[in-house]
Amino acid sequence: MSTHQDLSEGRNRRHFVRIAAAFTATAALPIILRDNAVAAGRHSDPELCEPLCLLRGAQVQTWRGDVPVEALERGDRVQTDAGAFKTVKWIGRKVYRRAPGAAWPASVDPVRIMRSAIEPGVPSRDLFISPEHALFLSGNLIPVKHLINGITIAQGVHDSDVIEYFHVECEAHEVIFAEGVAVETLRVTTSYEAFGNFAEHARLFGDKQVQMESYAPVLGYWSARDDAIALLRQAASMCVDMRDPIQIAYDRLADRARLMVRSGGLSSPALHA
Repeated sequence: MSTHQDLSEGRNRRHFVRIAAAFTATAALPIILRDNAVAAGRHSDPELCEPLCLLRGAQVQTWRGDVPVEALERGDRVQTDAGAFKTVKWIGRKVYRRAPGAAWPASVDPVRIMRSAIEPGVPSRDLFISPEHALFLSGNLIPVKHLINGITIAQGVHDSDVIEYFHVECEAHEVIFAEGVAVETLRVTTSYEAFGNFAEHARLFGDKQVQMESYAPVLGYWSARDDAIALLRQAASMCVDMRDPIQIAYDRLADRARLMVRSGGLSSPALHA
């Protein structure tokens, strides 16, 4: 048997296995999935041991123009997705340091959203945010870590030994704009103590925790079961589109990354699966 025939038969066997897996997944999904989308309607319950913040230098849209997040002050008014300007209640800060040459933990290492990664001119320039920070896309809040494609949305590209994160708090959970990207404001569900300036918050507002309703559903893969369901959806989508909103958002942004590579000016490493 020729090498060409061996490769052809091997490819055909792999193709058959993939199709069989897809049909199996399609049949199993109605039984496994009792909701119509991953974490649809659920809200995150973020522990502040992991940052959900904007990196120093991110420009936030305010009533007085774009302002670096570290220069925002209490009483400033920020533009919101709802169309109104909302007052900044407080700015949380958190500083991380590493030994020279050491690697940043994945939970801390900033994610870079390249200029125009979302759509033309959005972001208006490269935006760095923490992996857990959520973008507002198609009516949902999606942590950016789920959208990393290795080209236009990438991690491991920040080489400083100091990371300084800032998080904007309003009276309610809002969606504001950083470099033109719709991102969430602070929604604390536990405490403020992970912030370096938490004592300032306690001095200003006391120790009482205010529970905020989420501006929109926060989607994510919160468990191994969620990861498995996402893989089943992906396999089933070979036959019929059963992607969840995170996968749809990822694919749209990955397609845009490919378009940007084809149009020139970007390198083209393999997109993350």
